[in-house]
Amino acid sequence: MKRLFKLKTLYIFTLVLLVGSIMFRIQCSNVLAVKNTELRGLYEQKAYLEKEISKLDYINSELTSLAYVEDKASQLGYVELHDALISLKLNSPTPVAVVSKE
Repeated sequence: MKRLFKLKTLYIFTLVLLVGSIMFRIQCSNVLAVKNTELRGLYEQKAYLEKEISKLDYINSELTSLAYVEDKASQLGYVELHDALISLKLNSPTPVAVVSKE
């Protein structure tokens, strides 16, 4: 009788241990799956941001090119300087270049 009780107790203990370990493995798998989904989303966001950075770098290089700046300056009414500069007046409210009249 005692032997049967020990076997039943051992059987129940191993069954509980088996069910507990299966539940633990399922929980670990779910956690990893959720983190993998988040990681995939972050990789997609990273790829999108890298494309945006590339696009902005291209626009920046266009806008800072010398040809674009010269064209925009001529549209705004700036003229090309043909005289030599002597110095800058630093004591004026806004620094202005002094052109020599030689």
